[in-house]
Amino acid sequence: MSGLSYVGATATNPKDIVNRGKLTALLAAITPNQATVSTQINALVAGANPTYATKAYVDSQDATFALPSYYHAQDLLNIPTAVVGTTVEDAITGDYHGVASLDASTKIPAAMLPTVGAGFLLGPWGTTSTATGSTAGTPMRIADWNLGLHNVQFQPWMFLLAFVTGTNAHPIIEIRMADATTPPIYDDMTLVAQGMGRSYYNDYHPVAVIPAPDATSETPSLHDGTTYNIWLTAWLYDLNASSVSISTGGIASAAAFLWRGQE
Repeated sequence: MSGLSYVGATATNPKDIVNRGKLTALLAAITPNQATVSTQINALVAGANPTYATKAYVDSQDATFALPSYYHAQDLLNIPTAVVGTTVEDAITGDYHGVASLDASTKIPAAMLPTVGAGFLLGPWGTTSTATGSTAGTPMRIADWNLGLHNVQFQPWMFLLAFVTGTNAHPIIEIRMADATTPPIYDDMTLVAQGMGRSYYNDYHPVAVIPAPDATSETPSLHDGTTYNIWLTAWLYDLNASSVSISTGGIASAAAFLWRGQE
């Protein structure tokens, strides 16, 4: 190719030096060449049924597409379908991430709401059943709340006002909770609220029951209502094993609430 700049006689022998003029003539004589191809493309583009595009057209259309790096950056902003309705732990930080789904009414299910501090969820419920009678030391069932399953994480908040009588008595009323579908026994339940009357007082004792710490926390623990059948029972007994009793209408008011709160 070093002979292209040579100016001299036209090569006639394969061993002769080829000059630029000779090469141009050879390329122009070849079919198809650049000129013939361009002519054919232009004819097809300008024809009645164009089937080819010019380079200028292709270049202009290509300029409207974003670079691969742009699509990659945009993909990182999308929410993977795998994390919808779930919690995903970050392997590096240990934090949990996820996206709540929507229920049939296009609202976020209560079970997917974050724990953001104490807050009212459901209630109030009145008692499912009440009972009357006397006891001398053994806890006696005086009220039940059979709330069943609720698709929320909750803390039970119980309030009750009752009038009991006793002889040299110090009456106690406890409200206890269990995961149950039938009435459980006292020892199988967890304390969630408590109140007491006057000590050694032979008359009506007004007993106000309010939420109380359970065995593991300063406030009632957080429970998963998606699997927990909420059964609450109010128990009456006397701290000194004396006789205490409650009659019809002795429970002046009682209500159960479910609250959201931090453990």
